[in-house]
Formats: sequence, C-alpha cells, structure tokens
Amino acid sequence: MKKYLIYGCLFAILYSCSKDAIVENDDSGKTLNGGGTNNNIVVPTEHPRLLLRMHDMSAIRENMRSVEAENAVREHALLLADSFDGNFPDKGSGEANYEGKKLATIESKAFDYLFNNNTVNGEKALQAIKNVFNTVSFTGLSDVSRALGHVIFTASEVYDWCYPLLTAEDKTFIIDNCIELAKNMEIGWPPVNQGAITSHAGEAQLMRDLMSFAIAVYDENQDYLEMTMGRYLSEFVQPRNYWYQSFTHHQGSAYGAYRMIWDAWGQWIAYRLNGGKPLNEDFRYAMYNWIYLRRPDLQLFREGDDSFENRSRTVTWGVNDSKAQSRSNTHVGTASWLIGNFYKDGVLKNEARFYDPGNNIFVYENATRTPVQFFLFNAPDVSISPSSTLPLVKYSPSPYGGMIARSGWDNTPLSEDVVVFMKIGELSGGNHHHQDAGNFQIFYKGILASESGFYDGYGTLHQLNYQKATVAHNCLLIHHPGEVFGPNGAQANDGGQNLIKSEADDYTSWTKGSFNRAKVLAHQYSATNMKTDYAYIKGDLTQAYTRKVSKVSEVLRSMLFVPTGKRDFPALFVVFDKVSANNASYKKTFLLHCQEEPSLINAQTVAIRNTKAGYNGMLVDQVLLPADATITKIGGTGQDVSSNRFWVAGTNYLPRSFGKYSEDKSEIEFGWGRLEICPESSRATDYFFNVMYVKDADKSLSVQKAELVETEDFAGAKIFDNVLLFAKTARPSVREFTVEIPGEDKELNIIVAGVEEGHWIITAGGKDISVNASTEGGLLNFKAPAGNLLFKRSSSTGI
Repeated sequence: MKKYLIYGCLFAILYSCSKDAIVENDDSGKTLNGGGTNNNIVVPTEHPRLLLRMHDMSAIRENMRSVEAENAVREHALLLADSFDGNFPDKGSGEANYEGKKLATIESKAFDYLFNNNTVNGEKALQAIKNVFNTVSFTGLSDVSRALGHVIFTASEVYDWCYPLLTAEDKTFIIDNCIELAKNMEIGWPPVNQGAITSHAGEAQLMRDLMSFAIAVYDENQDYLEMTMGRYLSEFVQPRNYWYQSFTHHQGSAYGAYRMIWDAWGQWIAYRLNGGKPLNEDFRYAMYNWIYLRRPDLQLFREGDDSFENRSRTVTWGVNDSKAQSRSNTHVGTASWLIGNFYKDGVLKNEARFYDPGNNIFVYENATRTPVQFFLFNAPDVSISPSSTLPLVKYSPSPYGGMIARSGWDNTPLSEDVVVFMKIGELSGGNHHHQDAGNFQIFYKGILASESGFYDGYGTLHQLNYQKATVAHNCLLIHHPGEVFGPNGAQANDGGQNLIKSEADDYTSWTKGSFNRAKVLAHQYSATNMKTDYAYIKGDLTQAYTRKVSKVSEVLRSMLFVPTGKRDFPALFVVFDKVSANNASYKKTFLLHCQEEPSLINAQTVAIRNTKAGYNGMLVDQVLLPADATITKIGGTGQDVSSNRFWVAGTNYLPRSFGKYSEDKSEIEFGWGRLEICPESSRATDYFFNVMYVKDADKSLSVQKAELVETEDFAGAKIFDNVLLFAKTARPSVREFTVEIPGEDKELNIIVAGVEEGHWIITAGGKDISVNASTEGGLLNFKAPAGNLLFKRSSSTGI
C-alpha cells in the first residue's frame, strides 16, 4: 500500500509541474512548451496526429515514389499480403510468443487504410490489434518493457490512423489494454518510475510508446498527455539539451547511439504533432560523434558498455574487399537515419547509407525501422555529403570534454591513417558510463592502445570489478588501501576512480556536483579536412579520484597528437601526467592496454603489436618520467583463470561463459592485458611522461630515441624533428623562461603547451619569433633551431 501512496504523491507532483508546461489553445487543443527551439507544441483535435498530419501526406506519397523507397515499397507489399490476424500461437507456459514483425503487418494495414482508404485492411488492422491483446505472451523475455511498449505503440498507430473505424467499445478496449500493459513496464503507469537522465526510461517507453498512446487517445483522455509528454518536456528535455552541447552522448559507443534513437523518436513525434522541436540543434551534431569514433577497420573505438563487439569479423586488414566496406544495420545506422532525415543532413544520410547502402534493411523489434516508418521519415531530396568533408579533429566541449583526431579520412583496410581518442571526461552519465576520465586509445593498422574486458551483462562480477572500472582503461591508478568500492566494499579496489551513485534521477541531481569527474583546462588543434598539424587537450582529473576518499590533491593529464608526415613513423602521441598523492605510500600507476603481449625493449621502452586478422600496427612507448619507472606486464592468453587477463586485487575476473567466445572469428577485443608503469620510490608527487609513436609491425626499424627536455616549470621531449613541452602546473605560472634544446638542428617543430594566453616573443638563434597563445589553448607552435630558447610574454596585442 505504501508503494502506491508514494507513486500517487509522485504523480501529483509531476502533474502540477507539467500543468505549467501545457496550456489551453482555443483553436487546436493544447500547447506544450518544450525546452528547445520552436517548441510550442500544439495538440490538434484532428486525426491523424501521430507521426503525421494531413498536410504531411503529399510529401510522404512523394517519398514512397522515390528510388530510395523502392525496397520499402516491396517489403510493405509483402507485409500487406501476410495473413496474420493478430492471434499469436500459444507456445505453452513459460514461453513468449511476441513477434515484432507480425506487428509490422498490422502497422502496414493501418497505414494502407489511412493512405488508400482501404477499409478492408483498416478493419483487419483493428481486429488484429484486438486479437494481439488477447493472445500475446511476454513470458520469459528479458527487458520486457521493450516488447510491451512495442505493442502499445502499434495499437496507438491503429487507434489514430484508423480512428473513423473505431466504435466506442473499440476505444475503451484498446485504452484499457494499453494501460494494463503499461503497468507492467519499468516506467510504470502513471509513468513516474525511473530517472530522466538514463536507464530504460531514456529509451522507447516514454519517448515513443507512451507518448504515442497519449497522442492517439487524446480525444478520450487529455490527462494522459499531461502524464507522458508533460513529463518528457519538464524532465527529459533539459538534461538532453544540456549534454548535447558536447556533441556526444554519455552512454558511449553502443548505448549512446541506441539512446539517441529514442531521443530522435521524441523529436519526430513532437515535430509531426505540430512543428515543435524540443531538442536543440546540438542534437544533430552529436550524431557526428560516431563518424569520428569509427576506425579505419570499420569498428568503433570502444567507449562505455559496448554490446556491438560480439559479432563475426567482416574485415580482414590489408584485403580491400569492397563488400566489407559497409556494415549491416546497427543502432548507429538507425540513429543516423532518423536524425539525418529530420535535419535533412547529407553527412548523416551518408552515414546511414554506410550501414544500409541499399535501403533494404528493416528492423522489426525494439528499435524498429519498418517500411511504413521509412515512408514517414525518409527525405529523398537530401544531397549526400561524405565524411571526408569534415575536419579531421573533433573537439567535444563540456560537459563531456574530449577530442578525436585523425591524420586522414581513409576508412579502408589499406588505410595508412592514425586515429587517436582522447577523453578528459568532465561529467559522468552513470549507467553504462565507465570510470574512465583521462582515457586514450590509439589506432594504426589495428587497435594498439586499446581498452580491455568485455560487456558480458549489466552488473556481472566481470563488468563491475574489471570492464567498467578504471583498471580496464588507459588511465591512472592511485591505490589507497582503505578505499571502499561498491556497496559495503563488494567491488575490488583497483585504485581507480569511484562513484557515489550509479545514476542521477534528474537534471538537478546530475549537475549539482556528485557526478563531476574532471575539468578541461585547455584544448587546441590545427586541422582541416585534409591535414592535421596537432591536437592537444589538458584536464584536471582530481575529482574523479576523490569521490569517497581524499587520496590525491591533484591529478593532471595532458595529451598531444602530432602527425609527422614520415612514412615509417607517421604519428606521435604524448601523454604528460602529474599526480600528487596525499600519502607518498599510495601506489601510482600509468596503465597501457594492448591486444597482444607487449615486448620490453629496455628498461624504459616497450613495443605493442597488433598482427591478428591481418593487422600490421606497432606502438613504441618510451617512458621518460618518472626516471625510476618500472614496467610490469599483467595479462596472458587463453580463456581460463590462469591467464591473468582481467586481474584486479588478487582475482582474475573472467567474463561469464568466457569459453564460448571466439577471439579469432569475432570482433571482441578482450585484450591480452596491460602494462603497469610505476615509480620505484615513494614520493608525494610524481610526473609520468610517455612518448609514443606508431609504425608498421613488419618493418624492422631501430627505436627512434626520445630525449627528455626538462626545466623547473616544463617537461618535454625531443623526437624526430619535434620538441614537445608541457607545463607542470594546472595554470600558467611563468611569463619568462628559458629552455635548452639539445642538438644542432637548423629547424624544429616546437610546441609548448600550458602558457598564459597572449602575445609571446621567443628568441632563438639570434632572431625573435612572434607567436600568440589563445585563451582556450595556451599553446605556442613555431619553428626554431636547437639551442637556447628564451620565452617572454609581451604586453603588446601581438600578431
């Protein structure tokens, strides 16, 4: 009884809040005020109003006649010819009979009635959905809310599109049965359960299924719209518009795209209802993130829980198989298609074509993309724009804070391009988000600096203790022996980043500070769509390591990517860290993960190869700081406990059913394990300086030595014809300093990161060089000879 009283109170609060967002409109019903642009959503009293209005029908007919729609027209005809009458066969107790494709036959028949006045098919659709309610079973389905909602959504289409055919008894029957199904959904009925930031509430339940129901039955009960779209506008829109400022999604490479599908459905439903756009324009550009996440092997950089991995390998590196240059449908393809068509964006339409080049892949369960939905949403008049028109570097601002940089747009298995993923990670999204502030990944002819572990399910021992933890990423560990991870210390102490709570309930709780992880201090890049000179980002990660205990006073990370233009050594990647622990005895560790066992070349140098499935990449890492660094390999091969691949605090946390997965035939990147780089002596403050470059694995080339260049205020390296220097402090602290560059080089490419913004004069080789540092970047880039360099910040406005 107490549970229902709580729900009742929650609903009363929700109802009073949403009343402010929904106001009467004398002409057409009600106006809902969302959080984006053009967001006064007027609820019309006419039918149809779900996913289309009468004035949309001519454009939809034109779409149906387009070349792009040819396969959808054929598939639609097959669905119309299906004799399914809504009676799902009884499969016995304990077995579900729900089948999404059968619901698509009902959708097609309802659509045929709406567009062609085919009363026979309209009556069939109506009778079929009533039969579905009487015969469908969901017993044993995981995440059953998705199937329940799909039935509600289909019933809503029938209700709205076939409205003239409905009797009073039909209306009551459909409404009552939809509500009964909704009561069994996670979000509940009234839909007041779960948070508004993430979780399954951020999927179809509210933003497609229940909003569709409320719109369809608005004439019979206007309160349902208050309960559904009212909650959407008052709770869901603000946090989404806030996050989409970063042009990413906080749930990562897999779940992020999936959740964007549902944000797109909410946007489409509101827009087709009466022109509202609750989500702002940043939503469109957030989808570009997956273009940048895609590696030249057509896979994505792994971020967060990734459910895409366990599928057959379709690309063999080094083999230019044209058939492999597209992917079967994934959530990325569907999200790109929905959003690309909404904004008439040629780049996103091109991305959708990458996943479905023939417009002939239809999805009938969960994140549906049916022939009818193709007719409703596809925009055939959009000109395609290739991703190669985009800049080679993408910066993702707050609240994400990260950068993806590449040396080219050649996404083929013969690519010579280098791609680097750099994440500061300002705000945690919880849920499928990992404890990975400061993470980086490197791809060159194979993933070299990778993540490791595998998403074997939500809340498993492997996921909580390894795959989701900091230890499975290219991050820093600071081990406080008394730190507690998880409820009552149920999770292993990996020395990584900790969370107070796994998910936020609403925008206020999400942004009040508990989920803060880091802060971008500086960022700058020089790139076009043809060439990248450099890409730099610096962040303060201290908060990520101080959520439950005060084990550090400062954690800084700077990352710099520099393509070299050298065929044998095409790119440099440098990571400079400062870690100040509150106790010198707390062990500090720099992590570097790999897919194959690394080779220790000497006490300060390690080589990582990736030669599986034809890959031919190598990463060479030279550890310049700490001077007393020790390098330890932790990992192994095989699928038993002795492999030590997922080793944390004395336990090897194997994924569930580990032995059933084929590492050779699938794209899973379990990883060999990791390198741990630690100072041998205990100090309160340590600097880590790792200088990395990439090369072909099959080329026997000597190590290209990196020389340490260090002053009291800066640490840097000279390698090839580059000198790369980093400030040791979070904020610029000096306006004049000197650096001695070893050698006799006549011209070097010099990058100095972490200086005060403004005009600088550098005296080198008897000449003055004038350079400006931006407020956002605090970086100087210029050419100069080796020798003594004097840096002075000028009071003038500069060049």
